[in-house]
Amino acid sequence: MAISARPRRQWFGTGVIALRQVPSRFMARLLWPQLIARWLRWARGRALPAELRAQLAFAPGERRMMVGRDPDGGYALVATDRALHHCAGRGGWSRLGWDQLARVDWARPPGHLVITGLAGAAPPRVVVPLRRRGTWPELAGERITHTRLIRQPVMLDRDRRVVVEIRRGPATDELR
Repeated sequence: MAISARPRRQWFGTGVIALRQVPSRFMARLLWPQLIARWLRWARGRALPAELRAQLAFAPGERRMMVGRDPDGGYALVATDRALHHCAGRGGWSRLGWDQLARVDWARPPGHLVITGLAGAAPPRVVVPLRRRGTWPELAGERITHTRLIRQPVMLDRDRRVVVEIRRGPATDELR
């Protein structure tokens, strides 16, 4: 048996680079238009219509993070970096700042999101039906935690205890 120092003969060019260029040119011609079309469909599905943007009245610099649809196909929830907007009825939208919310969880009937507000700051409980589950509780938990500065239980009497929370506004340094 003879051992040779010569490399094996290449069929598609003279080296590894030439071998990798042939499939990539082929893939680029076939897949590039499909990838662009898929990306455009995805981007169109994420864009909010102009009339909905006008109803929501985002603050300057407020950016949209997530959009949820109701079972009928309409818009039900819009999360931004500063607030959670939910459809409150016929074309009306309600804005709840992240500093006004206690938590967001899934309800027992599947497909319903429960938004729980802080006492005195927001409605106590809002149930929003959604088409897809998504990661709403995780996003809300992160945004709520971001506004919470201090959470401390305080004993008033022997039998009564309260929880004192200090929160800050999502875009300001205002304490609540």
